[in-house]
Amino acid sequence: CPLQLQKAYYAAAEQYFQAEDYDTAAEYFLLAGDYSDAYRRATGCLYAPAVAAMEEGDYARAASMLEKIQGYQDSKALLTECIYQQGAALMENEDYEGAIAFFEQVPDLQKAQEALQECVYRPAKALMTEGQYLEALALFETIAGYQDTDNYINQIRYEQAMSSMAGTMRRMMEEM
Repeated sequence: CPLQLQKAYYAAAEQYFQAEDYDTAAEYFLLAGDYSDAYRRATGCLYAPAVAAMEEGDYARAASMLEKIQGYQDSKALLTECIYQQGAALMENEDYEGAIAFFEQVPDLQKAQEALQECVYRPAKALMTEGQYLEALALFETIAGYQDTDNYINQIRYEQAMSSMAGTMRRMMEEM
């Protein structure tokens, strides 16, 4: 009987709660569904520890809790911030592809969109410094208008044209 199962989950959740195992208690309260005040209790078990995890900088743990209670208070906004912060940490460690994966999860967050562009800009500048102009150009073109990318795009295209013209001039001289 579903009601009996809900009661059993609720009772188990209460035991985990008393033992201060809030993550497990929350799981069982959620499994209890609409029985009694199960949802309220689950959110209580997850929200405060999630906020504490955020304050400690453990954004992955906080996000995993907040995902379960997105409709509770400001949990959705906090989850968005956790996702952003995980991307920011990867960006700081120059894991731009990893950072992009997080920033793309929060398309409505302006600072994430700016960070996305920066995650393309930095590798493009590095490629340019290494003399890999075509690869740099391909990246810069995806973020045209960001910072000084248009200058870099023009510079690379100018150098390509000059190089092409020099090659043409060399071939013409050789043919004479």
